[in-house]
Amino acid sequence: MQSLLDGYGLWNQKEAGLTESSDTRVALVYEEKAVAFAKTILRVSTEQNLRALKEAFSQIALTSSAQ
Repeated sequence: MQSLLDGYGLWNQKEAGLTESSDTRVALVYEEKAVAFAKTILRVSTEQNLRALKEAFSQIALTSSAQ
């Protein structure tokens, strides 16, 4: 789980760092990768992962993939 959260954190930060002037193709790739990690985390999460999930929420940026 921690590897998934670390991977998501990386792509979430890339997604959050985009600006209106960013290349839309690059923005789409960043968002799609972050969403793929987020969906995987959602699918495999259990009650045993609650502590790690809570810690991750304090570090991620509020982006569309974070929803």
